[in-house]
Amino acid sequence: LGGYIIIWTITYLPMGNFPVKIAQAISVSDIAVGLVKAILFGMTVTTVALYHGIGIKRRFTQLPQVTSRALIECFFYCLVINIFISAVFYL
Repeated sequence: LGGYIIIWTITYLPMGNFPVKIAQAISVSDIAVGLVKAILFGMTVTTVALYHGIGIKRRFTQLPQVTSRALIECFFYCLVINIFISAVFYL
């Protein structure tokens, strides 16, 4: 929907067939991959954040370091999950 609005307002391309072409280009596996990734990313971010948050020992000075470590781990794990799922579904 966002792409449709941007292309419709910025360019002068005919947009009559745009929804039909998008519907033809998207398959059930694309939607399944998106849902699986969203669920796994959410579970990963929640698990890593809780793991690091529970490990703080009554010192608020540890919070920035633990938050940074959790953020980097979340990014890394989500990247690995993304690569693995994409390889399984699309290769």
